[in-house]
Amino acid sequence: MYGPGHDLDSMGALKFANALATLRAPSQLQQLHAGPGMQPQLKEAAQLAQAGLMGASDLSAADKVESVRGNDTIYGLDSGVAGVGAGVTATLTVTPQKRHIPVRIVMGGATAAAFVVTDIRAGVEPILSTVGAISAAIFIQDATAPNFRSVVMEVGMDFSITVTNITGANARFTATVVGRYLPWYLG
Repeated sequence: MYGPGHDLDSMGALKFANALATLRAPSQLQQLHAGPGMQPQLKEAAQLAQAGLMGASDLSAADKVESVRGNDTIYGLDSGVAGVGAGVTATLTVTPQKRHIPVRIVMGGATAAAFVVTDIRAGVEPILSTVGAISAAIFIQDATAPNFRSVVMEVGMDFSITVTNITGANARFTATVVGRYLPWYLG
């Protein structure tokens, strides 16, 4: 399984990426013959690159699956067809079934224009740094806002957003949460 220094742990992945970058750089290829200390890492990176991660014989079956699964988790928040009444505050909660760290919320412009956000929580941890309403426009798909900082969401933890409808009519709230997937085992 994963362990410190394993090729697929966070530092190992960095070493692997650096070794591949080093292997692809022409000046570093010349150093391959000159620098014996770097030869084992570069040789391993070359073998993995040549065979492809799925063809690497030194990876377990679980590691091979994890290497191609992707890094993002995506799930939705939806008030349903009934929507949120005019001037009403509602908390929408979802319980994702993948271990991850939520980093971004994305919504359409029409949804953002109809709502303000008063709270976002990953489990019991608040995402917002303040109490009070913020414009939902920061979460529209074209927004350039940076990712937010969150906690590790274990399976069974709730992700929730509290919104207030600022229009004069019922409005449906929908948004998508994007997170970074975390494998079940890290070491």
